[in-house]
Amino acid sequence: MDTPLPKFFVALEKHSASQSLCEVARYLTVQLFQVGLQYRHLLSSVGEGSLQQLYRHLEPSSIPASTLAPKPNYPFQLRILLELIDNPQLLLSDINYACQLSITLCTISTSCQYPTGCIDFIAAVSEARIPLSSFGLLSSALEELAASLSAYTADDDSSPGQLRYPKPPFPLPTIERLPNGSKIFHRSDAIAFALRSAMSLCNILEKLYAYCRSYSIRVSGPSAYQTSPVRYVIRSSIKAIHVFRGIQGYPCSVAFKADRAALRLLFRIASVGFPASAVISETTGVDDIELVIQEVISEGTQSPKSFETSLAILSSLCTAWKSDDIIVNNRLSGAFCRSLRKFIPELSEMLLMWDGDCDQILWLMRNATEMGPCVWNEVISRVEFWSAKGHIRYLRRWLIVMRTLLVRQGSVDTSVVDLQDAFVRRGAGRSLEVWVDQIATLLSEADIDVIEELNGIRSLTRGVFCEESGEVLKGIRSL
Repeated sequence: MDTPLPKFFVALEKHSASQSLCEVARYLTVQLFQVGLQYRHLLSSVGEGSLQQLYRHLEPSSIPASTLAPKPNYPFQLRILLELIDNPQLLLSDINYACQLSITLCTISTSCQYPTGCIDFIAAVSEARIPLSSFGLLSSALEELAASLSAYTADDDSSPGQLRYPKPPFPLPTIERLPNGSKIFHRSDAIAFALRSAMSLCNILEKLYAYCRSYSIRVSGPSAYQTSPVRYVIRSSIKAIHVFRGIQGYPCSVAFKADRAALRLLFRIASVGFPASAVISETTGVDDIELVIQEVISEGTQSPKSFETSLAILSSLCTAWKSDDIIVNNRLSGAFCRSLRKFIPELSEMLLMWDGDCDQILWLMRNATEMGPCVWNEVISRVEFWSAKGHIRYLRRWLIVMRTLLVRQGSVDTSVVDLQDAFVRRGAGRSLEVWVDQIATLLSEADIDVIEELNGIRSLTRGVFCEESGEVLKGIRSL
């Protein structure tokens, strides 16, 4: 922003005779404007001037100039947030509003980098008499934003939002809208503004939470609400991550950054109680870890897609926080795994949504050993169900899952013993090899692929491990 590059893009768009060059210049101008907003707190006076110039070039008259004020104007900005919660359809139908929301949240996020900014924002929400705490307000906005973005996912099957606050008994002031200028934003820009708005919301929530915990400020909401604001924050973050990972056909950079911002918020809540020194014998803040795990598992019971997202979040929570001290890393992972084992019944119930993907399940089996029998029992049940139904396609899918887990769980001998133990627990009175033979008798000679899978499993049970039986088949979902 401190270089002549912004002026070059503007001049190229205005004066180039090539339409393709004009479109590329305009795209780069919009991207530079959005990145400049995100890192506005790092801009020099020259960079701030370039940002203002890009703003006037992109939307000369359709957005009020006060929107880009460098300091927060909370009465105006809270109206923008309330408009999102009350009329979420505006986000993708009114691109000028989406731009205002993105700029507004970037400004608040920059202000909340410092404790005084957090204090000012909390005070502004309180003075506005909004029937939610600052955490509840931002969580509701993130929930509505994620719900709007879910319209762009190819197969969104998540549960509808439930964090909207009751309508106040007074009319809300409308935001200022001016006639569209000569250069309105494109439709695709609305998605970019929505994703960047989500990033800013997650960053604000993270800074507020860190501020409240650092100064031992109790995070609470109105007494009429049974759900704590922190639980609201966790739920909305998980919902947002699920939506971000489902967006297709959009440049990965912005969606990926939004996903990482939401994950960082969960990391902050889950790890805030970990000690800075390995001298401390016991970690604190386990309640925070268990609260996050509980909500992640609850989301995972909604659908196969949410199950996949939930296991990925659990894996990230255990592995993504890194310290310079390996002892602290080991203590963090150990505390998380101990908390995870407390939810074995809930994790077992969540397996009902498992669609056969092995990577995250293997992580779960290795970090919560009590889940091994549950997973094997689920695989056996799926194989028996589809064999009884005579559905060859899904029978082969779950036989592939069984063979993959036998090979990749660790030692093949140990995996076979664990699977044999699962049969014993089921009380069927059969060995694994007898069970495989019984499944084979239900098949015809035409079911060659399924018979090959059974032969591979039979070879593993007999201790015959060859390259062919050990290879992990990819693309189970494509079957």
